Amino acid sequence: ARTLKMGFGRPKDIDVLFCSLARAAGFDARLARVEDKEKGPFLYSLESPQIVLSKIVVAILQEDTWSYYAPGDRYFNFGQLPWQHQGAAILHGDNKSANLVYTPFTKTDANTTRTDADLTLDTEGNLTGHITQVISGQRGSDRKNKLDGMSEESRIDSQRDLIEEKWPNANASKIVIKNASNPLAPLTIEWEIEIPQYAGKAGERLFITPAVIQKNDKPRFTDNIRKTSVFFRFEETEIDNITIKLPENYQLEEPSAPKPFDVPNIIGYQVKLSYQKSTHEITYSREKKQIAKKTPAEHYKMVKALFDQIHKQDQHTLTIKEVKQEDDKNTISTNS
Repeated sequence: ARTLKMGFGRPKDIDVLFCSLARAAGFDARLARVEDKEKGPFLYSLESPQIVLSKIVVAILQEDTWSYYAPGDRYFNFGQLPWQHQGAAILHGDNKSANLVYTPFTKTDANTTRTDADLTLDTEGNLTGHITQVISGQRGSDRKNKLDGMSEESRIDSQRDLIEEKWPNANASKIVIKNASNPLAPLTIEWEIEIPQYAGKAGERLFITPAVIQKNDKPRFTDNIRKTSVFFRFEETEIDNITIKLPENYQLEEPSAPKPFDVPNIIGYQVKLSYQKSTHEITYSREKKQIAKKTPAEHYKMVKALFDQIHKQDQHTLTIKEVKQEDDKNTISTNS
């Protein structure tokens, strides 16, 4: 009652209030304890399960199916638990019985990072333009929690640090962060960027990597052998739409494109690359879906090979050459 009267409270207070309101509305609602996977796995042999089942959430029965809610976690979508509590042991019951089950995972498309970039390359290989990122789901909520309590200036500084970490020689300006404190809208970040000597140059040729966002990424896995399972925090999707306008007198020399592939229940990698000769524009579209959540150690080599293949494809380079005259053909497509 106090939380309702004041209009605010601690996360646990908000969860308890939500449970009370759901019961008052006629729902079968119960407080439940759920595993925190950051603190270690739940074991049936534990004498004090509350040590691992440390998080309080609300369980609501709807048409013979239990749904789980944590409204006290401000930046997570309603009905979505933080990744630490997904696919996790959860204990709830009444005066007669107790249920120990597992919470569901959110689907891949619910956790999406979308990047749109409109860029221009000059004759010296410098890349400039505008980038917009929209981050939703688990990764967006994690970022919002990190930004929470920061001043606007500090938020911009933190984003500038991330940009400079990805492109060490880049200059970022006009950084705008939207919805950082809005629990209902995805986090949106925009900025202007200048990356000196992004493309390599040799004589009248420039060598450019269309996967601008991934160009400087390191391989995901570096060890050749692993003794423990590979654990991914959550399923997620990365979507990139990159347009690069080439210098006026340059053309794509040899059309080529990365190779897409799909491994069901583990990972999907789709990429399209096209060159519009009439506008001197390269268009690069990439979608990566990471579906796997936990892979046994004996399958590590396969997982590493898949991620190494994606890293290799992301480093795909195009050669553009300065020309004197253009032929009549307007479009060369390298879609795969």
